[in-house]
Amino acid sequence: MKQIYKHFVINNRPIIALFPNNILLFLIKSDQFEQMLGKNWILNNIGDFEYFKYLFMAYIQEVQAYYEERKVYPHLDDLKKRYVDLAAITEQKEDIEISFPSNLTGFDFKNQKTIFKSAFSNDDVLQDLEKIIEFCMPLLKSNLIKGLSLIDMIKSSVVLEPVGLEPMYLDEGYLLIDASKTEYTLVYQYKKSKVEFSDSGELSILGVEHVKNYKKSIAWTPENIKYDLITTFEELPNPATYVIVCDDKVPINETLIPVAKQIVYTHIAERTQGQDSSGSM
Repeated sequence: MKQIYKHFVINNRPIIALFPNNILLFLIKSDQFEQMLGKNWILNNIGDFEYFKYLFMAYIQEVQAYYEERKVYPHLDDLKKRYVDLAAITEQKEDIEISFPSNLTGFDFKNQKTIFKSAFSNDDVLQDLEKIIEFCMPLLKSNLIKGLSLIDMIKSSVVLEPVGLEPMYLDEGYLLIDASKTEYTLVYQYKKSKVEFSDSGELSILGVEHVKNYKKSIAWTPENIKYDLITTFEELPNPATYVIVCDDKVPINETLIPVAKQIVYTHIAERTQGQDSSGSM
């Protein structure tokens, strides 16, 4: 099917629409995109909602394109963060105005004070916030659900098996990734640790680091790989070691490794009888 490019302009900014697939491609520099949808993505789009709509749709279409390739992370985490941002604003609308920039408009010499006025009127701010919330929340929610459903489907094809006997200490060890149709078994060292968050208290996370690959063969069984790891890395003389077997073809870094971390984290929490079972990946 022939693809047709059409050019149009919104708020003096060039846009390209690719038909018939309705894919929006933006003529915008990466630093501009980061500013529009970066850390302060909500504040940065007050007063420019029409352009923001197309930019946000391009972002959503990019996420969906990655989903089609079964690449779930880091896009799923980004969707969660944006959804939480909007939910927090919805709950704190009364405090929003003080976060916007103000312009110096004069001096009160009698009371020895400077006079500032918000760069936006209350109506402008609230109207744009309402538009952003109403437009973005359903898109974020539906794509969050789609991503979580994809993760659940992939988890159903993943099996975790301990290699040998599990030691008492499970907070450090190795993950052997045996992915479908790959030439190598990938080995990652994992470590469960606690991280201090100013707003959330203390959370547990499971970090991983790639350490070695083994070409799949009769010689390199999971047991032999574990023995080789013990002799190579003496700092873990009796490591907890798990093999993750996935019969489904999925991207390693964007999907299988995050899923493996979740499965191992849950397994460790269950094996330690729920001690410190609350945490984050």
